[in-house]
Amino acid sequence: MKGSDATPHSHEPTRGSIIETGMVTKELRFAMDEKGLKNLVPTLIGQTISYWDDHRTLKHGVVKAADVYRDRYGSPFIEVEMDEAANAAPTASI
Repeated sequence: MKGSDATPHSHEPTRGSIIETGMVTKELRFAMDEKGLKNLVPTLIGQTISYWDDHRTLKHGVVKAADVYRDRYGSPFIEVEMDEAANAAPTASI
């Protein structure tokens, strides 16, 4: 971002945003240890996941990639990349 411009430019993707290719990146946090998360990751690939976009709209996406990472405090989490499902159930707005 430059100067006082508060919005990210289209060439600067942010975590959890829709990138130009239609891919969405989300963090999934579970009450599991790292071993449990590593066992869960392969089961997510190809699955449809529902998620809240801006805490207002329920959207659906198909998981294309997933991996286990650690945050700055050392807690493990899963990061998934997904395509928005085009033929999923209609989204609900609140």
